[in-house]
Amino acid sequence: MGSSEAAPSALVDFLAGTAGGVASLLAGHPFDTVKTRLQTQPALSSGSIRLALDGAPQHSPVYRSATDAFRVIVREEKLVGLYKGVTGPLLGVAAMNSCLFTVYGLALRVQLQGSGAEGALALGDVRQPSLAEVFIAGAASGLVTALITTPIELVKIREQLDVRVSASARPSTLQVVRAIWTQHGIRGLYRGFGVTCLRDIGYGPYFWSYEAMNRMLLSQRHGPASLDGGLTNVELALSGAAAGVVAWLSTFWADVLKTRVQASAAQPGVRGTLRAEAAAVWAEGGPRAFFRGVGPTLLRAIPANAALFLTYELVRGSLAAQGL
Repeated sequence: MGSSEAAPSALVDFLAGTAGGVASLLAGHPFDTVKTRLQTQPALSSGSIRLALDGAPQHSPVYRSATDAFRVIVREEKLVGLYKGVTGPLLGVAAMNSCLFTVYGLALRVQLQGSGAEGALALGDVRQPSLAEVFIAGAASGLVTALITTPIELVKIREQLDVRVSASARPSTLQVVRAIWTQHGIRGLYRGFGVTCLRDIGYGPYFWSYEAMNRMLLSQRHGPASLDGGLTNVELALSGAAAGVVAWLSTFWADVLKTRVQASAAQPGVRGTLRAEAAAVWAEGGPRAFFRGVGPTLLRAIPANAALFLTYELVRGSLAAQGL
């Protein structure tokens, strides 16, 4: 991605995106669990009582920091506690990442066609898009992918917030989906769709920073007139990690609100709107409260996005070499 090359097929985007998504998920999910717990817990000065899916009260710990959250979760829920809610995203990672990279490529093509590159596209030789075009394509891919990520993340959050230690007492992913569907139907699974779209516009700076980093590394090696050389695996991982950090810093506030809105659906009789949750977050700590949990999220972004882009590029290159 980034240099002038033949356009990959939709199949290549699907397979490479799926592989990258799986690698990213396995590398980053423990950090995501900690982030979710920190974002949804009440202030340290108040009590902490949650409701299980069956409506029974759960007294949950109040985590003082990301490190404390890791320690408490592992101590009380074992290592598997860090991977609560991973089933839903794992099942949906193929659809989510294939959609993300396919729409991203399509959006780039549309822009290139509009700029008079039809002849090059017909030959399969796509010119290097501008960084502005990369930004627009990334934002568009995020908006479309929100159709998939919203229900996946809603179910994941419901599972992550269940603090029951016994695995036999916890509902399965399918049971969580059935409970939401029974109570609210399809609308229940799309709780928080609007704020998810707002957050996923962050794929604009995400792809922009990845391409910008790649081009900077290549220009230092070959000079600005020659960007056709390949990047090393370390450089690809570095660019992916940087992209993840940039994207989360620009949209973390929206993720806090999305998590709060979707988590409120687990409380019987509670209908947390975006405005109500924003006011509640502000009351809990002002602007700083909108970045609660940013530490583990950035820690997660580094290995998760390094793994995603490195795996994506390696699989994509391997499939392209086989003529797919």
